[in-house]
Amino acid sequence: MIDRKLFQETFSTLHASPDTLSEVYKVVRKEPKHHHPISKGVLIAAVLAMCITVAAATGIANLIKANVTAADGITAADLHAFSSDSIGSDTPIITDNSGQVLNLPRMERVSTDAATMQRLVGDYLSTVDATVEAEGYTISLETFLIDENGSGFLTYTLSNPDGVTYEEAGYGQVTTPMNPVLYISEVDGLAMDANTYLDTVASTDTALHLVLYFSDFGHWQKGDDLLFVVNNWNDADRRAISITPRAYLPVTVFTDAAGDTLRLSALGIRVDAPAASISKTSEVRITELALHMTDGSEYVVESESANIMNWVIGLLSINDDGACTGNGYSFNRLVDVDAVRSITAEGHYSAGPHFDNAINFSSTYTQ
Repeated sequence: MIDRKLFQETFSTLHASPDTLSEVYKVVRKEPKHHHPISKGVLIAAVLAMCITVAAATGIANLIKANVTAADGITAADLHAFSSDSIGSDTPIITDNSGQVLNLPRMERVSTDAATMQRLVGDYLSTVDATVEAEGYTISLETFLIDENGSGFLTYTLSNPDGVTYEEAGYGQVTTPMNPVLYISEVDGLAMDANTYLDTVASTDTALHLVLYFSDFGHWQKGDDLLFVVNNWNDADRRAISITPRAYLPVTVFTDAAGDTLRLSALGIRVDAPAASISKTSEVRITELALHMTDGSEYVVESESANIMNWVIGLLSINDDGACTGNGYSFNRLVDVDAVRSITAEGHYSAGPHFDNAINFSSTYTQ
């Protein structure tokens, strides 16, 4: 099965989604004797490979239903999910086959405080009470938040009295034992795009405190359950926790002069493809995306010119006709939607019989 959600295409010498960079980073670290040049073509191939949704074997012997309730307040884990002190943002160092360091985009995290977080998302934040054990590990889910676009985060703890190790994947992302897959509705269906980040402040040698950022663009719908699955490739010992969202963080629609729209929440953004492009384009690439605030500041989400990537998940949605329907980003910080004056997006889309004619676009969106 091919999942038509595509990650944001690479650009410049190297400017890919954190997912792509993480995969390449891991390959480079694990296979130093086979150190091939990392080119744009290699990364695009990696992106396409990751767009294949692998269906797990049907049936789960160990499935439990999480108890999802309204959160009593903001926890330390919630704050750490959006803290520059707890989640790393260091740019991974990757070299090409000549030893030159590649110019990877930088990430800038911004912390929030409990009062602000409560004001922005507190009414929609949930406590998730569920625990699974496998192979000596214990996973305990903690808090959960999802918006109407399908972007969200889940905090959880992975512990083992004998110790827990992890591998860094760049920008604060890690891979761990029992690395989870977050399926939509059913375990043999489509999966959310999700990345795990380490809370370095709270974690110890025997207990990792983790944040799973997730998102989907085109498949997830309000009302769908999510299945948090571990030991996914061990049919006999797979464990799954079913999560039914109890609330959805609202999104606000912004519109440009042409009538094109985007949907913004405190957690992320969905930029619909220009209406003029949908019938004739294979992709829409956003190269500049910024939120302009009423106080004069701005949040640069994506910038090719400044080499900035301030998001944790980037998605590009393709419909059954091969046309791009939009771009989506999950933020690496919380956004006060009411304080956003306008949003600007620049980029281009492909046209022509061979999609070799790039048409530039530039839009300003307001409420």
